[in-house]
Amino acid sequence: MRRRWIVLAVIGTLFCGVQAVLGAPGAAGYRLKGPDIVLPPGVPLGQYRRFFQPFPNWTLVCDQNLKTQQVVCNVSQTLVDTKGRQVFSWSLAAEEGGRPYFILRTALNADTRAGIELQTANATEPINVPFKGAISRCASA
Repeated sequence: MRRRWIVLAVIGTLFCGVQAVLGAPGAAGYRLKGPDIVLPPGVPLGQYRRFFQPFPNWTLVCDQNLKTQQVVCNVSQTLVDTKGRQVFSWSLAAEEGGRPYFILRTALNADTRAGIELQTANATEPINVPFKGAISRCASA
């Protein structure tokens, strides 16, 4: 129990120290960055948890609504270039009813008119997947 209070005191000091260094919001061109996670509608901040479980070639990503205790998970893999920059990633997720679907992501400079062409080891023909949209970091199909 004592260790927990020490950790909380250190975290509190860090937050207060950041505010003291930065001064008023926007001082010296700095601000505290908010979370990257987009919350589902109706879920307030602090009532949503995302956790990651890494494996050798893939990651399990789970989102939990703490109020309803609902957990939704997906499996993701990322392909990077020789400099470690992400060039492609995919996730296997499920709709609310349990039906599986893939989310494919590629670089923003990809030719979105062409779509993404996928071919598995057992397939005789590749499958062309059209793009559905783009966000600030990637295009998705």
